[in-house]
Amino acid sequence: MVLEIVTLPAQIIIGLEAVVPVTDLAGMSEAKTELIAKLKAEQAVLTSTAVDDEFYGVNFATDE
Repeated sequence: MVLEIVTLPAQIIIGLEAVVPVTDLAGMSEAKTELIAKLKAEQAVLTSTAVDDEFYGVNFATDE
């Protein structure tokens, strides 16, 4: 297998952070509902700094 290393330009992600419980489906739904409400409330500020019209989800998992 041949691997190619590609250096991409830096990208700044501005937005909301959410901790979603992965073992509790009811908790997931509640967290999602709260996050959507918060996103709608802060939409004007977030979109004013955006460089495109896309919505990105960043999945970051840690054991901390």
